[in-house]
Amino acid sequence: MIIVSKERSEAYNVANIMNIYVSSDNGVKIANGNSRGGNLGRYNSSEESKEAFLMLMEKMEKGNANVVYMPQEEEVRIRLRNKPLPARHHIT
Repeated sequence: MIIVSKERSEAYNVANIMNIYVSSDNGVKIANGNSRGGNLGRYNSSEESKEAFLMLMEKMEKGNANVVYMPQEEEVRIRLRNKPLPARHHIT
């Protein structure tokens, strides 16, 4: 399986990736062991980068494609807008 970066400028073979993670600079990055790591995409907030990471994991879990693409910012924003709000309980 190949992962294509958000900017569509780099592609990474999953077989060579050791780690995919959300970085402190709102990016989704990879570590390739001894070779250089890579940036799969940078987003506007930590919430967006975490959601993009989850979207990538869902695409990979389905496993029905040889190539998966990092979500674009608009895709992430739409998904976040459509997420149900967590239940809140009042102290009464």
